[in-house]
Amino acid sequence: MLFQTDIEKINAEITQLQELIAAKQQQQSQLLHLQNMADEAVKSVQNVICLLNSPNALSTLKSALVGLFDGINESSSTTPTPSVSILEPEVTPAPSCEDSEAKSVAEPELIQVSEQVSYRREADGQIHRTYIGFNNKSKAQSWGEWLTSSTVAIAEEFEVKPSTLLPFKYELHVWGLNLNQINKLAEQDFSKTPKGDLSASGIVSKTQPTPALVEEIEPGDTVASVLTPTTSNLNGRVTGNEISHASPKTGGSETQPTQTTAVIPAKVTPQLEDLEPGDLVCSLLVPGWTYQVLEIRPNGQLNCKRLLSSGESFNVDLDINGVYLLEKVAHGAPEPESLADAPINEGDSQYCSVKDGCPSKEAGEAGGEKTGLSDQSEPTTVQLEEPITPEKLAEFIRTAWSWEEIEAVTAGNEPYKKAAWSLLTQQEKDQVLALKLESQQKAQPTAEPEPPSIQPAVDDFQEGDEVEVTSTRHGEERVGEVGIVKVVNKHGVTVESGDGNVTYWYPEELKLLSQS
Repeated sequence: MLFQTDIEKINAEITQLQELIAAKQQQQSQLLHLQNMADEAVKSVQNVICLLNSPNALSTLKSALVGLFDGINESSSTTPTPSVSILEPEVTPAPSCEDSEAKSVAEPELIQVSEQVSYRREADGQIHRTYIGFNNKSKAQSWGEWLTSSTVAIAEEFEVKPSTLLPFKYELHVWGLNLNQINKLAEQDFSKTPKGDLSASGIVSKTQPTPALVEEIEPGDTVASVLTPTTSNLNGRVTGNEISHASPKTGGSETQPTQTTAVIPAKVTPQLEDLEPGDLVCSLLVPGWTYQVLEIRPNGQLNCKRLLSSGESFNVDLDINGVYLLEKVAHGAPEPESLADAPINEGDSQYCSVKDGCPSKEAGEAGGEKTGLSDQSEPTTVQLEEPITPEKLAEFIRTAWSWEEIEAVTAGNEPYKKAAWSLLTQQEKDQVLALKLESQQKAQPTAEPEPPSIQPAVDDFQEGDEVEVTSTRHGEERVGEVGIVKVVNKHGVTVESGDGNVTYWYPEELKLLSQS
């Protein structure tokens, strides 16, 4: 209780200062509104003056404009400032000579672009800084971090301060923006959290670096990899300039590959304007998976076609930030032959046979774990030149286009199958199971037509249908789960449940509730 009197006095001063701040903010908002009205009026008068050619008309207009100010006291203020007395104002020191000189210099002009965005312009026309108003400090911080992030990189630095110029609680001060970027920024919705998809916002226009060409290897050459586990017979065809370390395969099976230095172009995420239907892109998440662009959406989503070695394909939606450009579509030229349609002779085969000296099935029966990689059919075996690890085996499985490729690389590496399987994501496991099912269906002999099954088929589903899960493949707790069909392909459907889980199901594991 010793300082109760002083505390009450300070609280009273704080209350008065808060009232003064509120009054000043209201006055500032009114002045900004009047300033915009005055600017628009001046622009309208300028347009009229440009249209008038007669000197008499110009003189009449000038007289009319001057007459508007008759009887107006210019010294009076249109928006009087409410007077608030402070109980005990602090004594301020006398201004120094340096302060007087600083005040004599004209302050930068504040120009309002939108309700939330303004900027200060120096007398020489240079933009001093940009101000963005927010009522939420964390949201202002997130926009500042986004503008200075390496993804956007259009601002040099930022700072969040309590508002002194704009009618908001906080101001985001940004340095380094030009006028075009400020105008684009004013079109953004600051009530939402900024996103990384810049191609749709139009704020940034980055130049796509041109990849270096590989002089040692040209499209159409046959090459053998020297960095991934292969045999000397595991070859590939060059379809573009995206070439890692490889050496030309000159012909006979006796020739061993030698490493050739090649310039590896940077895998840079393309902009929307860099892509067009027909371009080939590669996934940054699953290296080696190639897609053909079918449709480019303004929100940065790409509808692409994934080509399988069997000649079949399925459509999938990809985010532009998850791919890089592999090859541009050739205009006025026939569509290049896909790898699935390319003829493969015995000398260029990706798989070795028993007569080539590959170990038989008995060589790997010791580690037959019960996973999605096991099968009853007799696989061929690939003899690896480098020591295999679960990580390398999992990477090979991810890049496989058919079940036969997976069989060839896993048959001689039984001890690592379970570990490699655990490294795969659920989506990758579903893709492996789909390839296995496709291979089994092709291997089955043609049988007598069976009566129609009561189980649903893939053709019974379409995007937007409401379905119910009836399978325990992903756990008994998933039985009865209701979701919406997002993607339908040849073997199954992708369903998004109410809690946001996205899972791949076969048609016999679902019950159709309603159609879209």
